[in-house]
Amino acid sequence: SCQVAFHNQTALMRRIIAPELKRARFGCDQSEDELKVGGCPYAVLVDISALENMQSTLQILRTDHELGAVIAVCGPVVDSSPRLIHAFRSGVFDAYLVEDETCLDDLVPSIKLALEKKRLELSTKRTTQDFTQELGRRTRSLVKANLELADTYEETLKALVMALDSREKATAGHSIRVAYFTCYLSILMGIEGDDLQDIYRGSLLHDIGKIGIPDAILLKPGKLTFDEFEHMKEHTVLAKKFLNGIRYLDRASEIPYYHHEKWNGGGYPEQLRGENIPIAARIFAIADVYDALRSKRCYKDPMTHEVATDIITKDTGSHFDPRVAEVFLGQDETVWDELDRASRSELTSFEIMHTVCNQIIASHSTAELEPEESLV
Repeated sequence: SCQVAFHNQTALMRRIIAPELKRARFGCDQSEDELKVGGCPYAVLVDISALENMQSTLQILRTDHELGAVIAVCGPVVDSSPRLIHAFRSGVFDAYLVEDETCLDDLVPSIKLALEKKRLELSTKRTTQDFTQELGRRTRSLVKANLELADTYEETLKALVMALDSREKATAGHSIRVAYFTCYLSILMGIEGDDLQDIYRGSLLHDIGKIGIPDAILLKPGKLTFDEFEHMKEHTVLAKKFLNGIRYLDRASEIPYYHHEKWNGGGYPEQLRGENIPIAARIFAIADVYDALRSKRCYKDPMTHEVATDIITKDTGSHFDPRVAEVFLGQDETVWDELDRASRSELTSFEIMHTVCNQIIASHSTAELEPEESLV
């Protein structure tokens, strides 16, 4: 049966209201405390004509009874209207002036309506809680899946780079070094977030197209013939074909495809000029050439930093973007040495690279300050 509790057992409750509720098959035998722990909606009737501090009591009841609908009743007292008005203002579900049994026609329907409202509120609350918990669970599951997917991407990149290094042993370590160099310059030029991560991936995979170049050409110790060089140039187009359709590498493919374009339009594969070349490829071009000049090859000895930067300075405006070259040439040789050492870590990932680059930028920025301008 539907449950009703009497907050204060007055004569009005016992003589008039209780018999009417029992005829309507309402249970009135349990106390408020017993109903509160029952977990089901119930009604709390309070005789406001018998309360000393009516408004405070009603507010406490509303707060204390999460599942209870508070209904105020008032006996035949002088000028009861203000008490009923205060009861409504205190947020009770309904309020009645009860003088005798003839005044109870609407009380039972009102209690039933109050209980139904409480049931709906409880159902909605539980549904919301269940939805929130399920949403939280699924969100955590999605975050975990995304992290696992990101790890898979990272491991795939490393596997591809290792495959390139194992085939072209003379340039082992080149891909990860130029990734560090390129990302360092990119951060200095204000590139961050997803764009920086695309640059990191593109730098690692810049020579992925060489997988399609025959060993006789790729591993030739001497100078390539004209026809061999023309064949070698196809590695940019092959890279685009290899990466085409891999969604997470879509934008990263700019570097593998465009990194041999030149500022003056004399590069390949599309002879793009100036700012028509994607900025990622323009930044990478300097990092790539610098590392090639500083590295030992079967056909040359490594060059010093001074000789390498002289060559880059000479080719600025023809091969290289002047704005990128200015940023590059403004860096001390020790920057590239630090990045080189960092790139040799087996734990290298985008997050590690990003952190290392920012730390080196911060350390060199502090070192360049005059003593009186030191941040310390």
